[in-house]
Amino acid sequence: MHTIGVCAASLGSLGLMRFFGVPWSWSLAATLGVYIGSGGWRFLRLIFKTALRDLFGLSVLIRVKFKLQQHQRAKSTIPKIFQGVVRRHPDKVALIYEATDERWTFRRLDEYSNAVANFFQQQGYRLGDVVAVFMESRPEFVGLWLGLAKVGIEAALINFNLRLDSLVYCVTTSGAKAIVFGGELVAAVSEVNGMLGKNMVKFCSGDFCPESVPAETRHLDPLLGAASRSPPAQVPAKGLDDRLFYIYTSGTTGMPKAAIVVHSRYYRIAAFGYYAYRMSPEDVLYDCLPLYHSAGNIMGAGQCLVHGLTVVIRKKFSASRFWDDCVKYKCTIIQYIGETCRYLLNQPLREAETQHQVRLAIGNGLRATIWEAFSQRFCIKQIGEFYGATECNCSIANLDGKVCVWGAAPAAASSPACPVSPRRAASPEAVGLEINPLSQLMLSPACWWLFKGIPAFFSGEVLPASTLSSSSFLLSLEGTFKFQKTRLQREGYDPHQTADRLFFLDLKLGEYVPLDECVFERLRTGKAAL
Repeated sequence: MHTIGVCAASLGSLGLMRFFGVPWSWSLAATLGVYIGSGGWRFLRLIFKTALRDLFGLSVLIRVKFKLQQHQRAKSTIPKIFQGVVRRHPDKVALIYEATDERWTFRRLDEYSNAVANFFQQQGYRLGDVVAVFMESRPEFVGLWLGLAKVGIEAALINFNLRLDSLVYCVTTSGAKAIVFGGELVAAVSEVNGMLGKNMVKFCSGDFCPESVPAETRHLDPLLGAASRSPPAQVPAKGLDDRLFYIYTSGTTGMPKAAIVVHSRYYRIAAFGYYAYRMSPEDVLYDCLPLYHSAGNIMGAGQCLVHGLTVVIRKKFSASRFWDDCVKYKCTIIQYIGETCRYLLNQPLREAETQHQVRLAIGNGLRATIWEAFSQRFCIKQIGEFYGATECNCSIANLDGKVCVWGAAPAAASSPACPVSPRRAASPEAVGLEINPLSQLMLSPACWWLFKGIPAFFSGEVLPASTLSSSSFLLSLEGTFKFQKTRLQREGYDPHQTADRLFFLDLKLGEYVPLDECVFERLRTGKAAL
């Protein structure tokens, strides 16, 4: 009984503080804070074990908030913060493009973004206008949205894997007046050219072939080459609470949706990563994540723009070339997301994985089952696991590198847990154990599963009893290693649209039957019901 009511609420708070006579050194300091908030010795132990972590986390939050207030008083924006970085070390390498080994200094990135700002301003684009950016990851991607932001134009960062309806939806719902697309995506833009509207202005960056691009498309590179590289003369009055750009969700429940990223949010995410994981301007960060995503653009490239780190940009993640790149560019920080760590672990042993200088891996989605194997095999001292979302107002983070720890529970479990043993099903048709009533099962804000008030961590799941061939369950993935839900939604249950075996619950037979063309036709015509 929770140590007999924490010793009967610490002996009736020591006889109601000696029946109001108090002293005895304030009645033993109010009976030691009613025995430390009635948590007893367990709470004391918890404080002792987590004090350093919590104090460090608090110091990070205070530091980020203090820096943000400084920038707010100075009426800064992300472009203005970047200007300060350029002044401190103009000739330091800011971005390295792995595909060509091209190196952009902070001065070059600044001048390129100035050219973007001046050109679009001269073309009549004004504060609040939107320009869609649709290209693969490369330094120009960063320079484009940064240059647009310098004159108050908002970029809509479009996933370069999108095609047809999804692509049109993202471009048109953003209200974009123009689209800048990479030469590698000419075919994708040509497919939807007639659906973008007659007033959509199109610019192509990179390889340009007049015969293959949509009509009236202008080659952006020579236009920027002719534009002024001086800071724009007219800078709009924008602040940290104004819009910077749009990042799109992956479209789990339908079409991708735009999440607004304001200047202050961009700064907070980048600054939290910088201070929480003790980065420094001397670090080199390996960014193989897509720049249309907040992890690659803000937590990754943001360290370059806000804090002066060198960032290596790779067009796409490659498990076989990952550690070779880290050795070549002397990277000290790597980024991961989703299953990238598992892909690296599945690679054969190679010399490069022990010759690198990486000390920190930062990202989200590292599974508990491979956490230690990943850090031990690749000799990575700290895993900076965090969780958040572009559009959310809170996040959790692992600050001290403890294995499989995310955030902090507000209090320790005070009563013993009741173990639930795993059961092997007697047959494939066997019914699982029912937790009844279901209303007793809920997820608390502290991420603990509660069974009628008894804390327990739920880690069980239904597992296959046999080994499956990898070809039987592999699916194509998105740029951020999620399932391509839009394609699955489009295929539906039409056997003509997919090679997968489909099954239909026949209510008359009371069992699943193969969904072939005949069954599909019955469903389509209403002769059978789902």
